[in-house]
Amino acid sequence: MSSRELLFTEPSNPDMRIWRYMDFAKFVSMLDKGGLYFPTIAELKKADPLEGTLPYNISRTRDKYHAEAAIELYKSDPDLSKQIDLIGEKSIGETVVAFNSLVLDEAGPKWIGVNCWHMNDDESLAMWKLYSKSNGIAIQSTFKRLRECLNETISIKKVQYLDFNPQANENLSYSGPYNLHIHALNKSRWHTYEQEIRAIKSFLPEEFNHNSSMMDLMPKLLNGLSAEELEAVQWEAVSLEQLIENVYLAPSEPSWFQTLVKNVLSQYRYNNIPVKLSTIAIPNGS
Repeated sequence: MSSRELLFTEPSNPDMRIWRYMDFAKFVSMLDKGGLYFPTIAELKKADPLEGTLPYNISRTRDKYHAEAAIELYKSDPDLSKQIDLIGEKSIGETVVAFNSLVLDEAGPKWIGVNCWHMNDDESLAMWKLYSKSNGIAIQSTFKRLRECLNETISIKKVQYLDFNPQANENLSYSGPYNLHIHALNKSRWHTYEQEIRAIKSFLPEEFNHNSSMMDLMPKLLNGLSAEELEAVQWEAVSLEQLIENVYLAPSEPSWFQTLVKNVLSQYRYNNIPVKLSTIAIPNGS
């Protein structure tokens, strides 16, 4: 079996067209908030249990890397080095693995939000059927527009579609940084048709980056944000007029729906965003 390097990259073409499919209620909510919504990976996990999961070989490599780093840290500190003889390197490694499982794998998905887009030059009938069953709308943009609308702390990467069977990914490797973002970028190969890119936002407050006492922060880390705290960070303000190139209506939507969408856009002062009918022809009876 040939080896494969797991790479998380941006689209190579800045003008790549991207689509976000939704129903009318979510469209109005987006206009009302003036931004994009970032559900947590933990929320998405309710519909797809594999969301946030690392392939077995990658999590094993991560644990080995972190365990070796912890042992080296112990050895470099005169006080800590004395403890190695007492507890042993194996015990340190097992503690690191348990920490990774509890904090990164279990709690991590509560602290990462994603905004998902479909990459395609044209509309997708499959995506219309999946995400816009009634009064469907798709906002069409480009990777460049999305990138320019978001601040630099929010990364945008293509999702990798994988076979999560341990035997299938035993030759999978990864040499990038082991941060929480990689938990947001792996999906089952059965979702390949989604051709997804994700904008990824961390909800971790600054205290988690600078406080040296992790044990003091552990309860908060494991519980995640409250509903009120999430409400404050999950909506990211963007210039929708800069982001949206076109608004498309789902196939077979009536003419009055186009009028309604134009009127709603006008009420929110987005008069320059074109509203187009779907170019997909649906035969009668389909």
